[in-house]
Amino acid sequence: MDFGLLNGCGKSEPALDTIAAENQPNQSTQEEAQSDFIAMGKTRIAWDGSNNEEEFEASYRIQDHLQLKFHTEDEEMLLDLTKVAFPDKMEVIALQEGVSAIAIKLNDHEPEATIELPINERWAYLIIGKQSGKLAVLLNTIEDKTHQENNYQITFDRKGYFQIIDNLTQFKIDFNVEIDDEYEHFYRHLSEDANSSQFQPTKWFTQINPVLTNSNFEIEYIKMVPGVRSRKPLGFFSYHYSWIDNQFALTKETFFTAPGVFIENPKVLKEQQFTPKK
Repeated sequence: MDFGLLNGCGKSEPALDTIAAENQPNQSTQEEAQSDFIAMGKTRIAWDGSNNEEEFEASYRIQDHLQLKFHTEDEEMLLDLTKVAFPDKMEVIALQEGVSAIAIKLNDHEPEATIELPINERWAYLIIGKQSGKLAVLLNTIEDKTHQENNYQITFDRKGYFQIIDNLTQFKIDFNVEIDDEYEHFYRHLSEDANSSQFQPTKWFTQINPVLTNSNFEIEYIKMVPGVRSRKPLGFFSYHYSWIDNQFALTKETFFTAPGVFIENPKVLKEQQFTPKK
């Protein structure tokens, strides 16, 4: 079930040529109006898979970050995120037999923005469920530890040798890339400068792929490591999370390369399985 988002601005009033100054809204009133929550949508959901449904409603507003408000028949939850993002869609999902949740896909770009290449898309994902009878965030890819800018150590040299370490999982990958002659001087300059910021993974996920496998919900999100040229990324991290024992756990991490920005014909360089902690 997919709920289209409302633009939320309502009807505009006809413009008037002359308005008395005392009747004009002051700045604080305008700011208050702009901060009003915009409706995302509402549905009915049976969290435990029974016939006991309740209404769920979501709205949002954007100031210097994204703020989400969730309503059920007897509870309200306010969620402040650390970044600006724009809701893309909301849907009911099954985490497993007898357990349902609300999934919200977020976009880093405003809805009307034109994105020319998939590699420039920026996604995040929220899953809202119930724990101990209360609304709770089950998954938040924006604030996941793998999403933090200081999570990666990247070293490289002028010959195209790279080493990348995921500090959270200690997943380490060593590999070489082919460097075209015309771009060799870029790598030489960067290696001499000893500044790896050029190659830090993107701040948003390139893809979010939710799937239902063997009656359990799983989700993969992919983060790009750019190269000197955006059309030739160094590679991609893939994080695979599974719904196990009433929580999401990292079960697999992969690093792969692909010849272009469309992530076609990926070549896996390293893959590591993880045993969820109980």
